[in-house]
Amino acid sequence: MKKGIKFLLTIIFIGNFSLYGQIINDVEDYTIYTSDINHFWEAYDSLSTAKNIEDSLNVINQYYLKKKSVGLEEFIKVRPEFTGESYIAAIRTFPLFWNSIRKRTENINVEINAIKQSFEKIKNIYPEFEIPDVCFAISPIMTGGTTSEDNNIILLGTELAAIDSTIDLSEFPKQVKKILGNIYIPYFVIHESIHTAQNPLTGESGVFLETMMEGSAEFITTYLLETSYQKKSNEYGYKHEKELWDKLKVDIENNTNFNKWFGDYYQNKYPDLGYFFGYKIMQSYYKKSSDKKQALIDIIKLNYPEKIFKESGYNGTKDN
Repeated sequence: MKKGIKFLLTIIFIGNFSLYGQIINDVEDYTIYTSDINHFWEAYDSLSTAKNIEDSLNVINQYYLKKKSVGLEEFIKVRPEFTGESYIAAIRTFPLFWNSIRKRTENINVEINAIKQSFEKIKNIYPEFEIPDVCFAISPIMTGGTTSEDNNIILLGTELAAIDSTIDLSEFPKQVKKILGNIYIPYFVIHESIHTAQNPLTGESGVFLETMMEGSAEFITTYLLETSYQKKSNEYGYKHEKELWDKLKVDIENNTNFNKWFGDYYQNKYPDLGYFFGYKIMQSYYKKSSDKKQALIDIIKLNYPEKIFKESGYNGTKDN
């Protein structure tokens, strides 16, 4: 979604790269911040000297929050719940998780090249695209990712975004475990970056526009990363495409049941199918366009979502 994807407590709940440096910046018009990761682990290690809660809060503030990058500063503006108290609570409640996720966060450089290459591809397709900055920080297990207030910085809670099958999630509730570990970091960053370029000039907020916006970001991200759209979360959509599309079409026409197609991870056995159908619409539009480059620009900018939808001819069948 344009304001990002919230995980855990919000749902319940390359050039010269140096993880320990302030920034990665080998393209003039954007910056990737990584220093907050190192500062967090400095604070984490220093907590061993704390004798009480006051000492613990001082450690988090001294080693992490007061050393915040420009990116983390923006993160805290949109997530004011990132307080010393919330970090201490998260560290105390999930010790096995923190111990297992550390190496993944410290090795975030592995993901950087794919992000940079995708940004370069976007600029080749659409030179006016303004690449947002990216901040890899650590949240108090509250947010996998979102964007800054002005949409100019992609903000990641790296401890959640970096979860994979090697991470110990035994301390988390069952309903939370099923939604964790489903993020490929370059995919997430590029997806959110596309949202910053979208500027629909028509269409009211609701099921239709959200479907088109998420579909735009999904299609372009898949195109740039040269990956298939055969994600596990889409299996149900592919198996029941026509049946589900007929239901979504009604909700688009009436602007109803938004939570049935987006989010609501507790109630939906197959959440976020609106993303899947948005992708299918964009895929159909791209296939039918004679000018492929212009089609990609249209999908990125999304100025006229109704026009794209109409010209896609998508009707819920696999051959669209």
